[in-house]
Amino acid sequence: MIKEEDLLIKNVELNKVVKNYKRKLKSGNFKRVVLELYNARGLTAQDFAKILGFNERAILDIQDKGFCSEKLLDEICKYFSLVKTDEFKSHIRRLPQRSEKTRIR
Repeated sequence: MIKEEDLLIKNVELNKVVKNYKRKLKSGNFKRVVLELYNARGLTAQDFAKILGFNERAILDIQDKGFCSEKLLDEICKYFSLVKTDEFKSHIRRLPQRSEKTRIR
C-alpha cells in the first residue's frame, strides 16, 4: 500500500523534473521539451491531446515538425504554467493544417 508520505515525495520529485524542463525551454528545443514535460506527468501524446482538447496528431506534429497552432501553444502554456515568450511564438504555425482543423468539443 502506498503511503501519503510516498506520494508527497513523488510529487516533489515530479515538480523538480517539471521545473528543470521549464528551464530548458529557454534552450529553444521546443518539441523535445513539450514531449518531456507531458511524459514527466505520465501522459502519452493521446492523453495530453485529450486533456487539452486537441487531437493526437496536433501533439505529434509538435514532435515531428516543431510547430503548432497559437491556440494549442496557449493551452500548453496554460497547462504547464508557462509564459508564452517570443521564443515559443516562433513555433506557431501560421497556416492551419488538416490535423488540427478544430478543437474537440
